[in-house]
Amino acid sequence: TTTSQFLEAQKPRSMAAAWIDGGVPRWVTLVDEVLFVVASAAFIKGSLDFFPGVPLQSYIEGINLFFAGSAVYTVLAVFAAYEIVEDAKLSGREAPPAKLV
Repeated sequence: TTTSQFLEAQKPRSMAAAWIDGGVPRWVTLVDEVLFVVASAAFIKGSLDFFPGVPLQSYIEGINLFFAGSAVYTVLAVFAAYEIVEDAKLSGREAPPAKLV
């Protein structure tokens, strides 16, 4: 084996890299990052609609945005935990418990 092959074999594998190697477009692996931004914007906008003096319609919209942002955060957190476990499996290691909390 060559030095570059040896060094490549030493790199920890990731789920995203495995997906890309399997033919999944790179942009698909970045969807969760975009969803974090969208969830953050919904969460912040929804939080701002809880201030006193906000009309009832805006308050109800804020509640819906707040819950939608929170739901997306929950799904992304579960996916992130799954990704940590899969990355550990691909690297032949055990998933560190501190990263799963």
